Amino acid sequence: MGTITVTGGTPAQQQAISAAHGALSAALPRAVTAAGQGTGGFAGWFGDASAGRRSAVAAAYQAGGDNLGSQDFGYDLTAALPVLLHAPVCVLFANVDSAGVTARLWDSFWPAYYLDARAGSADLALGIAHELLVSFDAGVIDLLGIDDAWAARELAAADPAAAVRCAANYTGFLAQFLSGP
Repeated sequence: MGTITVTGGTPAQQQAISAAHGALSAALPRAVTAAGQGTGGFAGWFGDASAGRRSAVAAAYQAGGDNLGSQDFGYDLTAALPVLLHAPVCVLFANVDSAGVTARLWDSFWPAYYLDARAGSADLALGIAHELLVSFDAGVIDLLGIDDAWAARELAAADPAAAVRCAANYTGFLAQFLSGP
């Protein structure tokens, strides 16, 4: 089991990161199960629930969960990102190596998103999930122009094969499995 450390920030920010990380740890197994069964609105996020599509999505969530549980994560709030990478990605894995993962947050995350503890925790957990899936599963990528739920669902309807590769589709589907703080 990996460790979580937070450098810098306020005690409330450190608690928020720990809560988001924990919520994600609990949500990923639920997403694996739902994806494997093709339930939870699967078709709306990934197209038809064929066995191959269900298996690919479940495997990506499983890989993310395995890495979340086995890697050491260090959240560095002393070296914040000056700009948002693209909506809604507020976390960047600045370093991934044998020593673990060093993550940095967008410096405006706290005032921009964390006004509501539940919404902020979900946004942070989904940002971590996005980076997990892109960093540790070679099949999940950012697709230009697909950065919100509406565009992700449109992609699933128009091009299900692309939806199975798109990080926004994964975070959209995963959002329903996150519990509040």
